[in-house]
Amino acid sequence: MDDIIDEEHRERVVSKLHEVLRPFLLRRMKRDVDIDLPEKKELVVYAQMSEIQHDYYRLAQAGQLREALMQQGVPEADKVGFIATPPSLPPSLFVYV
Repeated sequence: MDDIIDEEHRERVVSKLHEVLRPFLLRRMKRDVDIDLPEKKELVVYAQMSEIQHDYYRLAQAGQLREALMQQGVPEADKVGFIATPPSLPPSLFVYV
């Protein structure tokens, strides 16, 4: 009887450890698992902003984006933020803070 209880306790402890450690375990990369896979190719496509995106961008630059969205009744507009970036980098709009 004690063996059964010890085994169940051990299984619960192991399960709990797996649950706690899961976020910290590193995953293997595909290239480490299958060396025959070709290298990943990335294609960067640049696109112009649409008219509405450009309008929102100007509002964000002026610090008026949140207020404009709230006036339009956009849900959770009070959480919209804008991260100012140097002119050489693209702007980061619609960041939830």
